[in-house]
Amino acid sequence: MNAVRSILEQLRQSQGVKGCAMVTQDGIVIDAQLSDATSSDVVAGLTSFLVSNTRRALAEGGLGNFRQITMTCTHGKLVVVDLGQSCLAVLTDQFVKLESCLAAIEDASVRLVRASSIHV
Repeated sequence: MNAVRSILEQLRQSQGVKGCAMVTQDGIVIDAQLSDATSSDVVAGLTSFLVSNTRRALAEGGLGNFRQITMTCTHGKLVVVDLGQSCLAVLTDQFVKLESCLAAIEDASVRLVRASSIHV
């Protein structure tokens, strides 16, 4: 089992987390831990769309880069964390208080950056 998969599996076990995926900025799935009802391609496409449009709007407004995007939706929440060359997308239960799982998301983000870094 590779390090990325292990980190995502551990995050998936966190209270309120329904699924998670690590995707490239252009929407390619690196790895995902999602329910059978959730398509990794849909999550990756949505993440890529949100990231590219958010970056463009922030640049036009002179606001710099983002660290995290949080969307509250009808059936849950989506948290997208910028990892540099990729992003972590986390789907949560609609009733979860994000504060209860943000520490796990932050921990997974740091570990994913380390695991995906190339050491020379």
